[in-house]
Amino acid sequence: MTKRVTLQPGDLVCYNVGGTKETSLAHVVEVRHPKQRLTLASSIEDMIEDMEERQGSIFVLWIKVGEYKPRTWDYPVKSGRVVKHPYDSAFEKVSE
Repeated sequence: MTKRVTLQPGDLVCYNVGGTKETSLAHVVEVRHPKQRLTLASSIEDMIEDMEERQGSIFVLWIKVGEYKPRTWDYPVKSGRVVKHPYDSAFEKVSE
């Protein structure tokens, strides 16, 4: 079992699913940690926003994209693009 490392802005990470660890590379731009407290949503947009806050998110600048791509909250995963991912995505810090 691997020890989960808290990611920080500036970390280099890979997406570690389906053998893509060696073929993916990204730079962490921003980390929004999950929030514990929930509020009642009044609309679908509020429900989606609450879900994002509850799960948290990680913004990464993709340098190299492997065959399998992680779920996103906004744009498709492409090299050279900053993309917002759920906090629980399978990102792993690249050792130096």
